[in-house]
Amino acid sequence: GVPMGRARFFAGRRAALAVLDSDGMLQPVATLWSGEIPRLPPRTFAELGASGRFALLRIGSVETLIFPVDSSGDERRAYLLAETSEPQREDDEQVLAELARMLAIFRDRVMDSDTIFGPWEKASRATVEDRLPGSSQGIQTLREGVVKAARSSQPALISGQPGSGRTWTARLIASLHPTGKAPVEVFDTSSGSESELRLALFGSVDGKRLDSVMQRRARGSALVIRDVHGLPMSAQQDLARVIKEDLDAELGPAMRWMATTTADCVTEVNEGRFDPSLFRLFHHHLLVVPSLAERPQDLSILILRLLRSVAAEQGKEIGGIDLDTLSGLLSHRYEGEVSELLGELRRLVTATVANGIISGSVPAVLR
Repeated sequence: GVPMGRARFFAGRRAALAVLDSDGMLQPVATLWSGEIPRLPPRTFAELGASGRFALLRIGSVETLIFPVDSSGDERRAYLLAETSEPQREDDEQVLAELARMLAIFRDRVMDSDTIFGPWEKASRATVEDRLPGSSQGIQTLREGVVKAARSSQPALISGQPGSGRTWTARLIASLHPTGKAPVEVFDTSSGSESELRLALFGSVDGKRLDSVMQRRARGSALVIRDVHGLPMSAQQDLARVIKEDLDAELGPAMRWMATTTADCVTEVNEGRFDPSLFRLFHHHLLVVPSLAERPQDLSILILRLLRSVAAEQGKEIGGIDLDTLSGLLSHRYEGEVSELLGELRRLVTATVANGIISGSVPAVLR
């Protein structure tokens, strides 16, 4: 049996219960793990399917034990992972084997639950609903896509109009990962010539070196490539190769790949401005940020939420907003999307005294 004096057996060490998703990636369910969960080749999972088998993964000086949880033929296999070392390994093997046996007994209760990510899922959905308010179909679909992308390590493509909050959405995804908030690096494809872009992104003009300053800085982080369709076609093809090689690395990707593009990315592909091989790498998570014109029913609650955020940003309490001012904001067509709306709200809050009512004419240019 398990040694009874080891209730805090994994204290100070990384450990996790993870499920194997349809892409062959381990996704954490319950975790004391920081950083990315290790990635194993398919043959290892096949070997772990045999009775009594477990794996010992060595990465540098770090050793990780991986025990399968018998799922009685269920495709959604689960695995226990825990960091170990030579003095602890024998006890760790015994504890993990016993935990795996106990979890297998309660498999139906654990693995068949609709809330398999438990407290993380509940907290993440609450955060996403607060950050992306509204009842329109477009925003509901986006919220669901954000949660799904947040618990994955597969690349995500976020499309929408400029100013709609595409990069902001990528940052939101990175902030929600079950193993903790990931730092974000943003690469802007409009900042420089093709040679400068290649040097920054690949580390060489010909794309053969794959160790740029940007990639070194982004390791362990989320790398967001803004307006990825704006890269020259040859650079897009090299980028597809870089991402594929990273995803296929034996120990898993070194970074989380995300990109933004225009609202109609399929047209970009069909008309030859977006490389198909690069586009296919994002097929797991294709998110669309709806324009404000596509969700008019969300505008009032969005304005109120943004006002609250802007007031906090400026360290100011506000008492409300004048109905005429609100009406002017609601009736405007925002060509600059949320960025334009946010700029106007910042102007109005700045002009309002503490605890006052926001009141003022919306500039004629906004009418």
